[in-house]
Amino acid sequence: MQCMLPHFNVLEYRFRPVNAIETREGGEVVVAFSDNLQTVQVKSAQVSTGPEKDGFTFDRVFPMGTKQHEIFEYGVKE
Repeated sequence: MQCMLPHFNVLEYRFRPVNAIETREGGEVVVAFSDNLQTVQVKSAQVSTGPEKDGFTFDRVFPMGTKQHEIFEYGVKE
């Protein structure tokens, strides 16, 4: 007997904050997020051609300050 489960194609991406070592070594955030939380833009003068120039689009993006319960609320409850 085969169990037929619904198939979902949901692509979510979570970005972590810069850690202490990265901060100490001058690391900085290199992405920007759209207001609708679906597109990530790479902040770099070198990104002027190719697929990166328009950013990357996901079903949902979770910026650095997102709390774990917010991701749970979105991913499980919605």
